[in-house]
Amino acid sequence: MHSIPADSSLPPVPQSGRLATPAPNIEPRNLWQQLLATFNEVGNAIDPFANDMLSEVRALGRLARRRHPQRANNYFALGDLCARLAFDGTHLNQTYVEKAILAYQRAGESSSGDADVARRMIFTFAVWVAGTARILNAYIDLEAGLFACRRALQFETDPDGSATATQLNDLIVRTETQIAHMLNKQGLTPDESATLSRERRSQKITDEGQMLLRRQCIDEALNAFARAIETDNQNSTAWLWQALALTDVARFDEALASYDRALALNPDNYGAQNSKGALLLELGQIEAALHCFEQALTMPAPPALVKAAFLLNQGKALYMLGRYHEARAALQQSDELAPNQESAAGVLACNEMLSATNTEDTC
Repeated sequence: MHSIPADSSLPPVPQSGRLATPAPNIEPRNLWQQLLATFNEVGNAIDPFANDMLSEVRALGRLARRRHPQRANNYFALGDLCARLAFDGTHLNQTYVEKAILAYQRAGESSSGDADVARRMIFTFAVWVAGTARILNAYIDLEAGLFACRRALQFETDPDGSATATQLNDLIVRTETQIAHMLNKQGLTPDESATLSRERRSQKITDEGQMLLRRQCIDEALNAFARAIETDNQNSTAWLWQALALTDVARFDEALASYDRALALNPDNYGAQNSKGALLLELGQIEAALHCFEQALTMPAPPALVKAAFLLNQGKALYMLGRYHEARAALQQSDELAPNQESAAGVLACNEMLSATNTEDTC
């Protein structure tokens, strides 16, 4: 299990305590074929767990999706895992803040009897994020706190008068005041303040678009990302999310162009490069996809777990191209960095293909 360094000065991460239902054992070969056959899930913007950098998040997300009927406990367990990952020992990670809230949301949608529990978990987690952000007192953390509270307000049944809504709104106001005070202390010039204000407005609209996309309101999300880009066309995050949304409505050429724009603005965004590769793989452009995965691997110092995920994708592309020796090498390296069933199953599949090729050569 991935461990997060503890900080005794911070409140403990709230947890639902629910346990996932164990998955049935899958033969390694069947697992590998299943992964290749459903690779389109990797490029799916609506399901952010499919292409997470951590194998345990991918595995638990896959378990939660494929259970019919879907079971709330699997999503509660997924939410708890992402909640623990939301603090990396130094700063809050808004990606995992968002994923934790989404997992709890899906838990409530999976079982009407658990809807109130899921809503309480979202609220409790948002309060924890905001409180942690105000203790850490860094811009990136405070922005994550604002995001969590605004997201939680969407699930409040009485947003105009309930005690929950009042508390969330109070946290939003206090956090925004803390951000304003921080920026004021930096002594920014009027032009710098205007630029930062524009960037914050654009990011806020981008956050709204992300929320809409998670709710599968894709047209509204696309409109939000377009407004975010109009507000600040240097917002690489907006271009990236626009690419993901365009993928979901099969506007693939526009999606690829949006990925290119995001990468032009932020060339070291290995996540964007990987997502572009996943789309190209879906489109059958395997050589181009492989180039993206290789580019992601050359970018500055991705963490070991991230690098393992990229090597796994590289191995899949090489396997599809019939380059089994290279695929096996990539998958073995992935497994060394982060041992998991997926890469191990891929190595076995490569060995089978190489063995079959050698047998044919000797006949």
